[in-house]
Amino acid sequence: MTKSVAFAVLALASLAAAQEPTPTPTPTPTPTPFPTPAPVPTHKTALGGYTMLSCWAEGSVRALSGAFTADDTMTNEKCLAFCKDYNYWGTEYGRECYCGNSLGAGSAAAPLDQCNMVCGGNPAEYCGAGNRLELFSTTVSITTATGTLSHKPTVAPYTMVGCWAEGATNRALNNGGTSSPTMTNEKCADFCKAYRYFGTEYGSECHCGSYIADDTKAAPLADCNMVCSGDQFEYCGASNRLELYMNHNIPGGAPEQPPAAGDFTLVGCQTEGNNTRALAGTSYAADTMTNAVCAAFCKDFEYFGTEYGRECYCGNTLAASSAVAPKGECGMLCGGSNLEYCGGSNRLSVYKKKAPVNPPPPPPPAGGNAASEIW
Repeated sequence: MTKSVAFAVLALASLAAAQEPTPTPTPTPTPTPFPTPAPVPTHKTALGGYTMLSCWAEGSVRALSGAFTADDTMTNEKCLAFCKDYNYWGTEYGRECYCGNSLGAGSAAAPLDQCNMVCGGNPAEYCGAGNRLELFSTTVSITTATGTLSHKPTVAPYTMVGCWAEGATNRALNNGGTSSPTMTNEKCADFCKAYRYFGTEYGSECHCGSYIADDTKAAPLADCNMVCSGDQFEYCGASNRLELYMNHNIPGGAPEQPPAAGDFTLVGCQTEGNNTRALAGTSYAADTMTNAVCAAFCKDFEYFGTEYGRECYCGNTLAASSAVAPKGECGMLCGGSNLEYCGGSNRLSVYKKKAPVNPPPPPPPAGGNAASEIW
């Protein structure tokens, strides 16, 4: 082979090599991300000095009736902070929180797997279920209160007048008040001990007064059906309804028609009958007359009435022709007291013997996902 031919062959080989495609490198595969596993919810055995007792079933009344809150971001830690002053607390329905110092009658331990709703604010922990509490306590010893829900006829030195409706424009009792998540009638009586009247309202409110506002009136006892926030066995009024008590030994602060006298409660101002007495049982008169004096004189009758400032009438029925009169027409001061009214001219301040205090049925417990109304 000549030198020129050899050069030609080498040139062709180099050209062929230059025209061969450069191999593309194999790409490194992108790793497939693994999904973050969902947290596995657990029951917390202890939290902030409290010990979990059990899953707890609600009874006919709330297991914990001291205080309540609800939040879509509820956690057991949040409920603990809210209930820090109570012996017990529990989460329910994933978003509700209840506190109390004792457990309601009829509530009881339930299987742990029935508390199966995760907390709205933390899917890694359970917050009870429908009518089931994730129950915690400062002690593993369970205190279950016992008793019968009722109206208290006396909270010494006060006696119960009845259920009383708030006025359209004025508070029935307007000398101050307070509220508490642990309200009871005893607590309210102590707060109002300098006043003639006290009344509990809406389960957690307390009002004091030296007299009853003119535009208020008696209401059916069954209207006062809210349980006291601090005692599940007594009633504390209702919405716009006072569980009203009176201390007869404390004088009023302004002339009024007392809502009660002796064992009687106020009916109202009535006219005399047509050609007959409204109350025809027996009667007497004295310049020292008061409604309490008349109540004692008529203790064996169903009704009594004071009239003209000094007269007292008794009877077991009101005459059919006696009619309701405007309150202002019974505006004569009693001969024996310048702080109360004793009827008027041909007008009787009429009272009726108190009915026995029978407890009305409690309102049905709220559903598992119902939030309590706060007023």
